[in-house]
Amino acid sequence: MALAELCYLADPSSETLVRFRNIVFEAADFMVSFAHWNEEMRVYDLGPPLIPAQECHPLEGSKNPPFELEYWKYGLEIAIRWAQRMEQTINPLWEKVAGSLAEPPQAEGVYLAHELCPETFLTKNRDHPSMLGALGILPGTLIDRKVMLDTLLKVKEVWIWESAWGWDFPMCAMTAARLGEPDLAVDFLLMDASKNTYLTNGHNYQR
Repeated sequence: MALAELCYLADPSSETLVRFRNIVFEAADFMVSFAHWNEEMRVYDLGPPLIPAQECHPLEGSKNPPFELEYWKYGLEIAIRWAQRMEQTINPLWEKVAGSLAEPPQAEGVYLAHELCPETFLTKNRDHPSMLGALGILPGTLIDRKVMLDTLLKVKEVWIWESAWGWDFPMCAMTAARLGEPDLAVDFLLMDASKNTYLTNGHNYQR
């Protein structure tokens, strides 16, 4: 959906809309079918079952990870824009789910890996710090910028960086840049970690 949107921005024509509309609209239909209504909280939840981008979490115990909540909203808003561009009727569920998603979970002033993971920065501080991608990669419309900055600083302090992957470092840098912290962005880009090392053939080092 994000790629289809970029294609449209590069070539805002009816041909582009027709070419990718099934991908956009069918993806949106799946997304609203996957989200489920939480009557008590009056929000739509994501998971369980769900495996977030930080893949060390079990599918049966993962709920409302910040990155996934943000890209659910982002994807549905793309579908809504495409329907408007094509002058088609908008599926009311797209708007309903996009406007009623759960808030990204936080505790003690920082975002958690997901709602059921209070130990995020104690035992799950490895692999991708994907909660940062809710602002570094995506628009961050559900994100509190002060909480995200504190989360970014917490991640920098306690994350097990040898467990991270090549795309984590620029993701952190993009989050820092979006928060107006250019020096912090450079720190992430230049972090001394094995998988933040680029070989002469252009590959990212892995053991």
